[in-house]
Amino acid sequence: MDDKQRAKERKKRRRAHRRKKFFKNLLIIIGIIAVAFAAFVITLKVCDPDFKLESLIPKKQISQVSSFIKEDILGKTTEAPTQAPTTTKPTTTKRENYDYSEFDDFAFDTSLQGNQLGNLRNKTQGAVTYNSSYIYYSIAGAGIYRFEPNSETNSKVEVKSYNFKCLNILGDYVYYVDKDSNKLKRADVSGSGSINICDNIDFAYLYNDKVYFVGTDNSVGYINLNGFEKNVIYTAPADKKVSLVGISLTRVFFTL
Repeated sequence: MDDKQRAKERKKRRRAHRRKKFFKNLLIIIGIIAVAFAAFVITLKVCDPDFKLESLIPKKQISQVSSFIKEDILGKTTEAPTQAPTTTKPTTTKRENYDYSEFDDFAFDTSLQGNQLGNLRNKTQGAVTYNSSYIYYSIAGAGIYRFEPNSETNSKVEVKSYNFKCLNILGDYVYYVDKDSNKLKRADVSGSGSINICDNIDFAYLYNDKVYFVGTDNSVGYINLNGFEKNVIYTAPADKKVSLVGISLTRVFFTL
């Protein structure tokens, strides 16, 4: 093979290499576009469950675009093609089928909380709470005390030596559950005027004008502070254990 033939072969190989590189780059670009489009559609589906792909692409091109998107990710189904390619209309869960609350439904005024739910549900079972002036805490078998941070002094609020949990404080009163008798009680923040509010209470959380409770009978409900009227929302079967996990401004959330 002479020099001319070798030069010709080199040019031929270089052209073939350039063609191969061009098609390789083209496939990479197409893949990136497909992935980006799929991510865009998935984001729209997450933000708006009622979104339909047809709103972006004409119906004639839907079958072409859908080949780039995994149907299981988008939550759609397609029928297997027979003689002629066919696709089923995407199915989405309508909003009315969801059980959800708007963000505004959780716009709490923290100054109206008697305690924090996380504190009430921890190992101490809400043995500590506070207001702007004092820290209130319960000692098993000794009663309820309050601590004044500035003077670093303690004084007793509940003089009886009971075991208390679920301490909640709002305004001039501290509310708590007697572990031994399962009674919901209330006392003045100064330590006087202790009264029984309700029997058979296992858990209590105060917000605004209501005490949300779980009863010893597996009931869930609330007690109006104005008149102490008890309202049962739900009672679970005897083989279930109810646990209050939270509230919104219009709902009570619990697990079984």
